[in-house]
Amino acid sequence: MQERIREAVVKEMTDWFVRVREQSPNIGRQAQSNQLFQKHTTSENIIKKSSFTSIGEDDGTDGKSNLIQIDMKPLYQCLHIHDVLGRRLEFQLSFEENRKAQANLVLSSSFSLQEENLKGFTTYLHEVIGFFVVESVVLNSTHEFRARGNVQSLPPGRRIMGLVSFKTALDPDRYLSIKLLVIQLTQTLEKYGYNVDSLRTLLVSLFDKYSQLLRIRCCNELQKVVEMDEYCPLIVASSSEFDNVLSVFKIPEEKRTTLRYPKSMTFSRGFLKYCDLIRSFVIGFYKFAEGFEQQHNEMDDLVKKSLESILTSLADALSTQITQNNLSQAVQIILNFEFLEIATITLHATHSFREVSKVAEKRIFELVNLKIDAFLELASYEWLVLNNESKINVFKDLSEYLTTVVSSTLDNLPQSIRSYVYFDAFGHLASKLMDLLLDPKIKKITLPGVESFSNDLTFLETFVGSKVETSNLVDNFTELRQTLNLLMSENMEEILNPSIKSKKYSRVQSINVITVLEKYTRKETP
Repeated sequence: MQERIREAVVKEMTDWFVRVREQSPNIGRQAQSNQLFQKHTTSENIIKKSSFTSIGEDDGTDGKSNLIQIDMKPLYQCLHIHDVLGRRLEFQLSFEENRKAQANLVLSSSFSLQEENLKGFTTYLHEVIGFFVVESVVLNSTHEFRARGNVQSLPPGRRIMGLVSFKTALDPDRYLSIKLLVIQLTQTLEKYGYNVDSLRTLLVSLFDKYSQLLRIRCCNELQKVVEMDEYCPLIVASSSEFDNVLSVFKIPEEKRTTLRYPKSMTFSRGFLKYCDLIRSFVIGFYKFAEGFEQQHNEMDDLVKKSLESILTSLADALSTQITQNNLSQAVQIILNFEFLEIATITLHATHSFREVSKVAEKRIFELVNLKIDAFLELASYEWLVLNNESKINVFKDLSEYLTTVVSSTLDNLPQSIRSYVYFDAFGHLASKLMDLLLDPKIKKITLPGVESFSNDLTFLETFVGSKVETSNLVDNFTELRQTLNLLMSENMEEILNPSIKSKKYSRVQSINVITVLEKYTRKETP
């Protein structure tokens, strides 16, 4: 009789395993839903020590329409009968084997992280939650029948932990969706008393992957902007367009009152796109960070490091772009970086900005000097002349070019840079003019040729002294001026007198004098 009773309850128990397996996805979905809407509800409110256990929410009508019923009677009966027969351990081992088998069925469920709505993965998580909710009910409604540690180590949980190693290439948004589902899983299982440290470790790993992909995407988009930007001041045509600008970059209040439309902004359209992309990265970063237990300052440090990497990448891209751009574009890059430096003053990446600004400044000097070289080619000096006809018209054009460049193209740059453009340009011009005099291809130079050359130099000296508000620029021409004065002097031997040399020819280099004198004649060449 006792054996027949035992066999009957064991058969009912077998049917119970099947029903629980079928109900697990619904149990998991309801348990997760309950966690989302009643986060403060404890497991004691949900797990009732009776023959039936309800999981879900009461909708206020019949009290059970949203509840999943778990009939625990077969388990309790089977456990009682085996206790009476002294065969509890046998039933305990049998129960454990059956639950392991069910766990393996959950483990075999297939899903793809490539699905647009992650439906398969969501169903899998519901099965996992349902499995562990049932285990929680058993743990809390029986005495020394199940060990929580044995439950925690079952396969469905281990497979969740294994997600950290998946190799599938996913976009950042997909990682965000996965994270939300894993957080819901973590919170639900934690509510039922399970240790979720490994799930939190998984979330951190997902966060690392997500932030890495988000950073790469941001860098790629910035690279496209670098390549597509026209590098010219942004023109704002109306107040609505200006509002759009303010939504991306906050212009100081004192500068807004002077706006008249259409208005040329100091920065380019590319700068606004930089700001928008970087802002989107920060928003995406903190969106993933929601639900994490780290302190805010820890997250701030993480986003700061990522931003430094992004901005350094942007600086490198612009550094390469500078070599492909013209003068006005190189100037625009410097101006854009000044605004970026202000916006990111607390980041180490500002050092990279300054380095790129130096590269851009160097590029400006190179372009201006190339233009100077082009003007000098037009001068085409004839040293064997019968009169001292100068090339002043060429140098007038050159001086007007430099004035225009500084007053318009370079107008928005700091005064220090504009001054240095003049300084570098006239230093380069003085060096090139000296090279003309020392050119080994020139075999003979006459006094009229030197006098013509001196007239041009006088024009440049006058221009520098009267029109350029920068001190000491005329010093660039001192060596050349003293050399020409010596060549035009009636008493060239006076350079041999140390006292006279220190007063009149202190910057003259002896090697240059020797080179010029070897081909110099004071007589006119017919």
